[in-house]
Amino acid sequence: MVFVGRDAPMSQTEPLRILLVDDEPSARTLLRRLIERNLEATVFEAEDGLQALESVAANKIELVVSDVSMPVLDGIELLRLLRTDPSWERLEVLMVSHVAAEDKISQIIALGASDYLLKPLQYDHAIKRLMAAAERILKDRPDSDSDAGAKPRVLIADPEADFRDSAERALQGEFSVKTARSLAEILVHLLRWKPTAVFVSPGISGLELDTLNTRIEALVGPDKPNFYRLDEPGSRLEPPIPGEGYAGAIRKSYVAATFASSVGELVLGVPRTARGLKPWADFLENELRTALYQTLGMMTGAEPEPVDEIPADQAPQIFGRLGIRADNELLELLVGVDATDGMAFQLAKAMLGDDIDEEFAIDGFKEVLNVVAGRLRVACAERRVEISMRLPEAHREEPVSEGVAAYRIDSPYSWNGEHFRIFLEVNELTLKVAGGSAKPEPVAAAS
Repeated sequence: MVFVGRDAPMSQTEPLRILLVDDEPSARTLLRRLIERNLEATVFEAEDGLQALESVAANKIELVVSDVSMPVLDGIELLRLLRTDPSWERLEVLMVSHVAAEDKISQIIALGASDYLLKPLQYDHAIKRLMAAAERILKDRPDSDSDAGAKPRVLIADPEADFRDSAERALQGEFSVKTARSLAEILVHLLRWKPTAVFVSPGISGLELDTLNTRIEALVGPDKPNFYRLDEPGSRLEPPIPGEGYAGAIRKSYVAATFASSVGELVLGVPRTARGLKPWADFLENELRTALYQTLGMMTGAEPEPVDEIPADQAPQIFGRLGIRADNELLELLVGVDATDGMAFQLAKAMLGDDIDEEFAIDGFKEVLNVVAGRLRVACAERRVEISMRLPEAHREEPVSEGVAAYRIDSPYSWNGEHFRIFLEVNELTLKVAGGSAKPEPVAAAS
């Protein structure tokens, strides 16, 4: 679970914090009335994208509803700026426009919009989309303060603000996290918060771990947390020196899955490979599912629904594939969207117009894959995951799986009377070395 742009998580009972961005006061008034009649929300307003950025930062905004065409800073640039700032990568952004052109909608989806509404607004449809966004926001809020308290407590101590922010975002799904930038802050958190584990950079000014350990034992007794050393990215990872005071060591990483799996191996004792693959696959499955929901919903007006299984007479006949390699994760992923001819033909008509032959169905399906690929590129870039991606492909013969996957996801859905599935297969790469191959260097820990 990720809480973005907030000093502290919000509870389930607090009103939603919604920002309306439009240079037309009448449009903002209409949206405000729709929201206040149907949602428990505190509503803020801005006349352009620049004011919106200021309001997002100042008011802990959870949902932005923005017009596309505005002076000073338009909605597209606002969306781009929000999605390239790690602090707001999970902020719900709903775009509103008179423009119904498919290329414009595709651009907005690829940039990471949560949803798209066409002006003039249709009351029932607008409320449905706003309520769907509200449900997603509330789902990301904690059920209660005890939810965070039940998780292992991890303290990240490092002088670099960017790394502290990155580490906190990477760990918040599985751990309760606090950060410190100084020795004084470490001591305060140790006494008041009592963390399970402390990951500390030797670059913290005045840090002498043996002296600190003596002081901690005097203050909190023998139940002091384990300390783990945070080494710089790219450095040679050396085991802790006996008597130094560290229980283990990991490298700092700005890649969420890498850092979370390294911390998890030391704190939870879970093997890195299993932890490293699953978070990355789950993240991409979520982005893939969101992109498909947006693409199908915005362009055809019908959203998918998850199902338990695909009926035998609705088995996929067209197989779409995206090949992704995460260069700094040593992982490769095969992403698939497999569909019936009927679904592909409906998509082709929505994308290319009604006057087409069924033989063009696969072309419309490829266009949807292109939009999805754009969304995945943006999502990976937001998380600083460097990827290489092959051009989307669609075939009528199911590709043969290469080897045994380390992690696999296969999720069936129904849509407009047709069926399709989302398919992901993840494998860990080996490093090419002289005389053979090797797995990535394991985490160093004290024996």
